Amino acid sequence: MTTFNRNYVQRRWNRILTGSLLVQDRGKGRIVAGLRERASPQSAEVKRAVRDAAVEGMRAELDARHSQCWDPAEREAFGRIVTKLKGHGLRLTVVAFALVPGAVSPRFETTTLRRYREWLGAYAARGDVRVVDISVGSGLVDDDFMDDMDHVRPARNPALAESLLDGELGFLATPPEGPRSPAAIERER
Repeated sequence: MTTFNRNYVQRRWNRILTGSLLVQDRGKGRIVAGLRERASPQSAEVKRAVRDAAVEGMRAELDARHSQCWDPAEREAFGRIVTKLKGHGLRLTVVAFALVPGAVSPRFETTTLRRYREWLGAYAARGDVRVVDISVGSGLVDDDFMDDMDHVRPARNPALAESLLDGELGFLATPPEGPRSPAAIERER
């Protein structure tokens, strides 16, 4: 496993074994919470309080990590990926994906998020990538995110996809004609 494929492998593993609390736990303490819930179910009010505390905890974590979220090796790797893919004639789109709205503080938005937006904006200004930033303002609410505070609940994905394809990612629904577009390849046959 490498740093480049770890997220993909973990995501596939989690999808394959969605019913396994042991697999889904990922060190977050959900096993104990799951057992406790089965033994003594929580009221809706308690569940709401736990969820609100989790969102607040993520907000504090995002605010605290400003100095850590600027890894030069990751930025250099991104640059190499962009160069390599552009060298193959591909048009790149980077989507800054939605964050849990309640976790985005004004401090986070004006520090870490601003820095990444400016960095991606420089790539976009050079014509290297198209940037679609839905990190805030995606229309999602806190409860649209799974307990990991990272992934959108499956029930909300269709509405999010529809919204994006009707908006900023609409160009994906009708790819432009180009030398290697599906229509051009079909004409060559």
